[in-house]
Formats: sequence, structure tokens, C-alpha cells
Amino acid sequence: MMFSIIIPAYNASRYIARCIESVKVQTFTDFECIIVNDGSKDNTLELCQSLTEGDCRFVIIDIPNGGVSNARNMGLERAKGEYILFVDADDWVEPTWLQELSQQCSGTDVIQFDYYEVGNDTRQEIHIDSDLAMIIRGDGAVVWKRAYRRELIADLRFDTSIKAGEDYLFSTQVFLRSQSYRHIGRCLYNYYVANQQSAMHSGFAENFGYQLLATSRVERMLKDNGMYEAHKADLRMRHYWCIRELSWRWLMQNMPEGRRRRFTMKLLNSLLKRGYRG
Repeated sequence: MMFSIIIPAYNASRYIARCIESVKVQTFTDFECIIVNDGSKDNTLELCQSLTEGDCRFVIIDIPNGGVSNARNMGLERAKGEYILFVDADDWVEPTWLQELSQQCSGTDVIQFDYYEVGNDTRQEIHIDSDLAMIIRGDGAVVWKRAYRRELIADLRFDTSIKAGEDYLFSTQVFLRSQSYRHIGRCLYNYYVANQQSAMHSGFAENFGYQLLATSRVERMLKDNGMYEAHKADLRMRHYWCIRELSWRWLMQNMPEGRRRRFTMKLLNSLLKRGYRG
């Protein structure tokens, strides 16, 4: 089997049909799709069962709610494909997604592809060719934009002790151990940014606290691998981003609008001019 696709789903009834249908119509059919229902309280499970009935390529795992990292880990335990892919339940993929990936595999450890950033009325092409330095800075660390050779990540799992930054940790670990990489410069994935219920649009203060924790763990990884000095500047940029975003979100939640606008623009302009010195 060429591909294993893992879809964690929590209260995704508004979006899951679009996601599943985009996988069902793939022009390349040698895949399994593992949908992990993460204790949804809506009818996500029933929709998944109905949409995949009779299609043996789809497997549904129903577990108590444990978070996206736990759900992805459950999918990894079950996956049998040569390559692993992740899709978020509110996103969807292009019909030739797997076809184009299959033409680039040949034992390659990591294959990255470009994507569309989709709003309710917008659709923008995003072209970013990541490397380890970019991942450490936090640029493009999301796990859904790559295919991973299963043998490479066989013992890797998402850290369930943090609620944000899990992609950052996982992607850094992958790039630290990968030996070969390819980039497909075509948009094959649709990232839906208008879902205000997603994890990235809720609990900002707590989430970015976890981002700082994830960053400290990446720093430890770099030191353990003798790569800290080579990527010290990249890590500083990541710290700067975390502090800037955390400050921004706190201000957004705790100041009157007029004062917030004036204060945040002054603060951010000052930070950008001075840079982060660590």
C-alpha cells in the first residue's frame, strides 16, 4: 500500500463531508484513510460512517476525546502505508494530490507540496519550500503539508502533553533525521482559514504558552544533536515570534479597542525595528 491518510476529527460535522469526498475522488487509489473520531459530541461519527460505508479503503476509529495529538498517534499506530499523510477535518485536498505524490516517492524521506489558503471568499496560493532552518523558525511547520516515509517516522509520536506546538515539535524531529527531501511546487491541499472554531482560533494565551514550551524542547533537541550553534539565530526568531504573538493576543483580549490599536501598533513597530536580541 502506497499511502496512509490520517484524519483526526472532533465536532467536525460542518466540514467532514467535504474532506472525505476530496479523498474519495483521488485519481490515485492505492491508499487507506484512517479517520479518528476524537470523542465528538455532534454527529461527526455518524457522518463518517455514512460517507464511507462500503468503501474498504476507509477505517474509522472511535476514541474518547484526547486531543489532536492523541488522535494522530492512534492513526499512526494503525497505519500500514509506505507513506503517511495528515489531513485536518476542516480542510480538503485536490483530486491529483496522491497521484502527484506517487510520482515523487522513490524512497524519498519527506515530500512537501504547496497549498491554497482558503477563506470564505478568497483562495490564495502559498508556495514555501521549507528546510530545517525554516522549520526551527516556525515557518511551515504544520504536518499536513508533507508526506512522510513511514520507516522514517515509525517511532515518532506527537507530544500529548502540550496543546499547541505539537506540529512544530514533530516536524523538527522529522527534519533532524531525514536524509532526502523533495518539493512539489504545485498547490495540492486546501487549508481552510475561516473556521473560527479551530484550535488556532481559541485559547490564544494558553496556546502560545505551549508554543513557548515547544520551542524550549526544540532547543534541547538541537543541543542534543550538536546543532544548537548552527541554528541559534533561527531559534531566536522563533522565540521572538512566540513573545510577539502572545503579547498581541493578551492585548487583544484585555484592552479597549481604541487604546489597544494605538498601543499594539507602537509596541510591534518598536519590536520590529529593534529585532529580537535574545
